[in-house]
Amino acid sequence: MAFLSSAILLLGCRTPSLATEAGATGPTDEFPRPGNYDVVQEGSYGRKQTIEPLDVSNSRSFQEFIMRDARHCRDVASSFRDGRFSVRMTCDTPDGDIRDIKEEIYGTYSATSLQITRKTRIFGVETKQIITYILKQQ
Repeated sequence: MAFLSSAILLLGCRTPSLATEAGATGPTDEFPRPGNYDVVQEGSYGRKQTIEPLDVSNSRSFQEFIMRDARHCRDVASSFRDGRFSVRMTCDTPDGDIRDIKEEIYGTYSATSLQITRKTRIFGVETKQIITYILKQQ
């Protein structure tokens, strides 16, 4: 299982053109404000808490952040709108040894928070990671 987790973390996917493949964001969208965030990551490896700086306060930087691992992916379908996002794609490892890995990334966002759920299916096994960002009080 450690190999599987490592393989998933090492996945690299090609970044698609965000302007053409991501849905246009509506005028009611409010992206997370810049600042330090309490971050909780939960998955098959356990739970990890950190504090991280984050600046994804506009549409482009937010979409790039969500799709940062999409370097070797294809069949990308994405939507970023009204405080919700969803990305589905098929990826390969950078060396091409493992192909057709199904990725699904979805969640919600607001001015003070971001929740990302990432599901990966590889060799018939699905893993799930949930990352929650909450803006720290200044």
